[in-house]
Amino acid sequence: MIAKPYGRDALADMCAWIAKQRESGKRGQKQRFYETEVYMLAPGVAYSVSMRDEYEGEKAVQSRVTLVFLKKGYEWRIIHGHFSYAPES
Repeated sequence: MIAKPYGRDALADMCAWIAKQRESGKRGQKQRFYETEVYMLAPGVAYSVSMRDEYEGEKAVQSRVTLVFLKKGYEWRIIHGHFSYAPES
C-alpha cells in the first residue's frame, strides 16, 4: 500500500495540537512548523513531515521533523518523533 496524503480536517486537527503545545510554552521555546505534509498509513496510523524553526532569542534554528501518530478513540497522539537539524545555508 502506498501512503496517501491525509485529509484537510485531520491535518487541521494535528496542526492545532502542535500550536497548542507550542503556546503552552512548557519548554520555554517558540517554534514554527511549516511545509507540513501528513500521510495516512492505516485507518488509525499516520505520519507527518515538516520543517520547524525554533527560536533561541532572535535566532531561528531550522530542523526537519517527522512525527508518527496513533489514533486512540477520537484523539490522535504522537507515538514517535524525529528531529534533524537542517544544514545551514
